[in-house]
Parts: sequence; C-alpha cells; structure tokens
Amino acid sequence: MGFMHYKTRGQSTPQGKQHVFFSAHPIDQEKYFEELSNEILKVINCAIWYEDDTIEQNAKHAVENDHLKVLSRMRLLVVPVTSTLLFSNCETLTTDIIYAKDKHIPILPIMMEPGLVNEFTKRFGTIQFLDKTIIDPTAISYERKLESMLTESLVKEEITDKIKNAFDAFIFLSYRKKDREYANKLMHLIHENPNCEAFAFWYDEYLVPGEEFNQAIKKALENSDLFVLSVTPNLVNEENYVQKIEYPMARELNKTILPIEMVSTDKNKMNEQYAHIPSLIEMNDTTLITDTVINALKSCIKEQPSDSSEHSFFLGLAYLGGISVERDEKKALKLIKKAAEGDLPQAYEKLAIMYRNGDGAKQDLVESIKWLEKLFDNYKECFEKEPSIKNFEKLFSVGRDFAGRAIMYSNDYKTQAKVIEDLVSLAQKCHVSSEKEIDDLKLIQSKIDMIKAIDAATNRGNLDEEENDLWSAKDRLDRNNPKHKKLLLEIYSDLLIHYGEHRIDEDRADYWGEVALNLADELYKETGDVYYKFTKGDIYTKLGRIKFRTGSYKLAKDYYEFAEKIFREVNDEQLDKKNLISHVSIALLETGRSYDAMGQYLKAKAKYEEALSLDQEMEKYFPQSSTVKSNISTVLGDMAINAANLKNNEAANKYAREAYEISKTIFEKTDSDDMLLNFIAACDTLGSFAGDFDDQMKYLREMLELSLKFVERRDDFMTRDTLTQSYFKAIDVSLTYKNYDDALELAKKAFDVCEKQCQTNPGEYTKKRMLMAVQLLGKALRKKHPFKWIIMSAKYIERSNEVLKDC
Repeated sequence: MGFMHYKTRGQSTPQGKQHVFFSAHPIDQEKYFEELSNEILKVINCAIWYEDDTIEQNAKHAVENDHLKVLSRMRLLVVPVTSTLLFSNCETLTTDIIYAKDKHIPILPIMMEPGLVNEFTKRFGTIQFLDKTIIDPTAISYERKLESMLTESLVKEEITDKIKNAFDAFIFLSYRKKDREYANKLMHLIHENPNCEAFAFWYDEYLVPGEEFNQAIKKALENSDLFVLSVTPNLVNEENYVQKIEYPMARELNKTILPIEMVSTDKNKMNEQYAHIPSLIEMNDTTLITDTVINALKSCIKEQPSDSSEHSFFLGLAYLGGISVERDEKKALKLIKKAAEGDLPQAYEKLAIMYRNGDGAKQDLVESIKWLEKLFDNYKECFEKEPSIKNFEKLFSVGRDFAGRAIMYSNDYKTQAKVIEDLVSLAQKCHVSSEKEIDDLKLIQSKIDMIKAIDAATNRGNLDEEENDLWSAKDRLDRNNPKHKKLLLEIYSDLLIHYGEHRIDEDRADYWGEVALNLADELYKETGDVYYKFTKGDIYTKLGRIKFRTGSYKLAKDYYEFAEKIFREVNDEQLDKKNLISHVSIALLETGRSYDAMGQYLKAKAKYEEALSLDQEMEKYFPQSSTVKSNISTVLGDMAINAANLKNNEAANKYAREAYEISKTIFEKTDSDDMLLNFIAACDTLGSFAGDFDDQMKYLREMLELSLKFVERRDDFMTRDTLTQSYFKAIDVSLTYKNYDDALELAKKAFDVCEKQCQTNPGEYTKKRMLMAVQLLGKALRKKHPFKWIIMSAKYIERSNEVLKDC
C-alpha cells in the first residue's frame, strides 16, 4: 500500500482547509506536481493531496493510503493532461476520473501539451478543461482562468469564514483512525435530522500525532460545544490516542460527552479505561442520539430570520465542500436549491456551475442554462431597481456568459439576440455621476457593440450591421484614455478583418492595419508586456493574409516575414521555447505560399522545408498531438503544389498522398470538426495530382462526401461554405475533362446550397458565391445543351435574382 502526502501553504496543517486531490501519470507526477501545486496554492489556501511512493513512509506529512476513501473526501480532482496520460491505462484514467465522475466530484483537467483536445474528449467526455498551451492575444490569461475555475469548485477564505459562521455549534468527533468509516456514518446519522444540519464537526483529517497535533486538538476541544465519541472495540483492545489524550482532555475541559456505540463493545472495559464515561447509546437508536445532541446544544441554536436563504446557501456550500461537515452532495443540492427558491442570486450562479461541471449533481447543460437565465433575470430586476454602473457591470458579465453558453450548448442564437437587445436598452437607463463611471459605461457599451458585430457577421452574414457595430464600439472610446487603449486595439484588429477579409477593401484594411500596429507598438513600449508584441505579429499575419487574397503577393510575403521575426523574438522571451514554434511555422508556411504565387518556387520550397522541420521538431515533444500532425499534413499539401510548380510530379504525388494519409488517420482517430476540415483539404490537394480524371474524381468525390458530412453535423454558414467550395472544385475538374454530365449535376447542387446561403445569410460574400454558382451552372448547361442552354438557364437566373435582391 502506498502513502498519501499533502502540500499546503508553508506546510501548515490541512485541518479546516478544503482538500484537492492531484492525480497524474507517474511520469507527469514528477514533471508537473510542483509547478501546478504552487499555482493552485497561490490562488486558494487549500491542502493538495497526492500519492508518491518515492517519499519515505515516515515523512512528516505521510498518511496510510486507502486511495478511493481519500478521493471520496476531496473537493476537487486536478489532472495534468498529456499524451503520456491519454495513451496509457494508468490509475488516473482507469480509476480516479471514473470514480470522481460517478461521485460528482469536480474534475479540473489542465492541458499541458497542444493538440490533445480530440483525444481528451474521447477519454474525458464533456468535462471543461484549462489549456495551458494556448497563446492567444485576445484570450483571458491562463492565471485568470485558473483562478476562475478553482473558485468555481473551491471557496476563498472569506467565504469559508461565512460558512463557519452559519453553523450553530461545533461538535468534536473523537474516533480511532481505523474507524473512519464509522465516524462518517455517525456524522451522516446526526445530520439526517434537519434540526441538526447546522451542527459542524471537528474531526481528525489525516493528521499525524505530534506536538502540533496535540495543540490543534486542545484548541478544537476548547472551541467545541459537545464531545461525541465513536465507540468500537478498537477503543479498548489496545492503547490509543483517544484513550490517552482526547478523552482525558475533554474531561479536563468539562465538555459534555456523548458516547455512541457504533459496534458492539465490551462495556466493562469501556468503564475501566474511560473514567466516568456516560451510558453508551446504540447506533440504531437515532431518535435518542439526535434528541440528546439537540438537547446538549439547545443553548447554541441561533434563531434564523424569516428569510434564511443565505443561511441555507452557506450550509449548502459546507456540505458540498466538506467544510466542517462530511461531504454530502444530496444535502448540498437540497440546501442550495432551497436558497434559490428564496431568490438568492449566489444560489442561481452556484447551481449553474454545479450542473455545468457535474459538481455535486449529474452534469446537465440544459439545467445549467436554466439557472443562468434566472440569474440574468434577477440581475435585470436589481438593475431596474437601482440602475447603477456597478449593477450594470454585473448584468453585462452574466448576460455575456448566459448568451455565450446558450450558443455553445444548444446553438441558441435567439437567446443571444434577446440578451443583446436587453443590454442595449438597459444601458440607456444606467445612472452615471462621475468621469470614472462614464468611462466604465463606455467600455461596457463598446463590448456590447463588439458582441453585436460578431453576431451580425458570424450568425447572420450581415456585413453592414457588422461595420456599423464596430464603428459604434470605436467611437465610444477615447484613443488617449489609457483605460480604453487595450479594447481599442481589439476593435482596430476587428476592423482590419472586416475590411480586409469580409469587404475585400484593401485600402481601408491597410489603414486599420497601420492604426492597430501603431497602438500595439505604443502599448508594448508603455507596458513592456509581451502580449502586445505578440499582437503585432498577429496583425502582420492578418495583413499578409489580406494581401495574398488581393494578389499583392510581394507585400504578403513581407508581412509574413515581419510576423515570423516577431514570433521568434517573443518565443525567445518565453521560458518554454516550444510555445510559439507553431506560430513561426505558420508564418513560414504563408511566406512559402507567397513565394509560390510570385513564381519563386525554389524560395517557396525552402520556406516549406523549414516549416516542416519545425513541425517535426514539435512532433518529437508531442508525438500524439493531432494538431501538430495536422500542421504537418497542411505543409505537405503545400509542398505537393510547390513540387508540381517545379515540374516534379512524382514528388507532388508523394507529398499529396502523405498529407492525405496523415489527415485521414487523424480524422478517423479523433472524428473532430477541425480534423475533418484538414482531411477535406487533403482530398482536394490529392485530387489535383492523382492522375487521370477517374483517379482525381475519386478523391474529389470523397471530398464532397466529407463536406456533406460536415453539413449534416452542423448545418451553418461555415459548413455550407465549405461544401460550396468543394462543389466548385469538382465542377472545375469535370469541365476540364469534358465530363459535362457530372459538371451539370454538381453545378445544380452548388446552386441550391448558394441559394440557401443567400436566404439565411444575406450579404456581400454570399452574393459573390451565388454569382459564381450561376456562372458555373451556365458553363455546364452551355456544354451539355449547346442549343437550348439559354432557355434552360432562365429559371435559375430568375431564382438567383429573387435571392440576390436581398443581398
């Protein structure tokens, strides 16, 4: 049997602290425990328990390990996620995670390597995870996410104090360590009576006897209102700590003693070894036990106010977290729901979290959304009663979370639209009385405008609305106000994307790119924060993409090289040199594409080879990462096109087939949307170099089947656009090889998809797609029916005109 150890701040006692269990693959245990435990303890004053057979049995903080019993008393299970873990059958996967999910113990998986999301989902299911590998200039920092996720499951010290104040009395529970199971039964037995729910217990939580322990025992006894003794034969069969220290100390302090016989025990020996012990009460006599407890503590029972929602809430948190009571998820859920019935917003929020994370309740995302909606409605009422900026900030934060999760969990865009409508309307009623409050309101209104812009572009394809919302967000803010600068940088970057990628307006994209670069540079000089330097690289990447799309390949190449240089510099400033290799690789890949487009094929080849080398280096660090393998597949696809440009058809076919095999393997293994897109692209590339018409169409039809599968999975603007592109490619090949039957059949299907896109997402982009579909359909009809194609085209032209008038 191994031994459990704990780590706390300053190696203080774990008594009274919330307990976290750290479970990892043995290799990861040694690699990541110190790093992650220090990060957790920086946020929450808790006790982190872990199993480590390499530490001596007699170490100060070693406790004999009954693994699952220890885990059953934990408030949170933390798991570092690595390829070593996911592709093994270690105890973390085969026992700990399964047990925690079954017992509704929250799990916090921390992703330590990139590209494992799909494999993680297969092994862990829908558990929310924290990704330590992502560097995203627009993302919330890892540290802030860690704090947020920890405080969803654990409570901070000030809340712990409120929880302890919610108890009426403290009972000192005395028992032998080997009788822990009976101690738990005894606590449950007493707490089954609703009149005893507010009685807390002090009990020995894993501590090893010693001087520190004796002092803790004495202090706990002094602060306790009742001494309850769990009686079993183990109290009399051998000399023990209860007999020598705890019981005499309780007598010396004149504590009321209540001995409860959990297992039949020799009463004569009890009387001999425990002087003046009261009569034993049998465990089965629950009425007598609870009546005796209540009678002994009646002077301590507090009279609760008529609205005791907050009292119920804090007691619920106590039972959920095992704070001074046994962990009892059913009682916790009952008490917190009782608090919610009293319209306590904290209870709404906690229930949303519990159902979202499967914490103390079975995971139910629909139920989680229901409680978020109640919380949003509650905050709306609070704001309408007192329309202060403080209340509006709370309302905005909850509304954004509610709307975002409604889309994430059930594609409910109507909820987002309603939330936006409410926030816009209520912002007009917000009372502000100082410059600071005016500034704060402007920032929130700008964020609302940005959410509206995303909704307009992504969900409805309405570029005019997107443009208006982004300008509105920008115009609310002051370029010279330090508080506004960071959000303005995000808005400038969004305007760059709007004009460069959505509107294809190169001049205005150039302007906003320059404005964004200047502000990023200014913020980096002011703060020294590498975030802003990274953002410069990200902006150059976007500019490069826009220039490439408009045919300015030389400028695209220059921008990508700027981005590569910045990403290399930022990577050199990181402690983990692997962090930004993928960004450098992508910049090299895009530079190679630019050289290819300019006809400088040998320079392009060199960039592709360097990108491939970096990705293969990453594969050594993360051999199971699907993202890294996907990047390799993408580079190989471009190397195939480059080899064809260099008239090396043998190499082109080789690279295309390698890309196809890698992407096919990843997709079959992960079955994820990202890898499906990668596989579609690989089919497209191989379809260009596969030989004769039949061979090419074999892969292009596979591409079409995959694109249709993508739409079946998630019928939205993006998946339908992917299908449209697949049809266009297959039509082009069919026309080239004069297979007009196939071309016409595919063109009709492409027209139907584009028609639906125009109807559901009217805008400039869908209009251009529709015109392309009409053009290809006309070509196919002209080739297939040269004498009557004009008449046959009429109905399609009429249908296209009908939908295009709304675009």
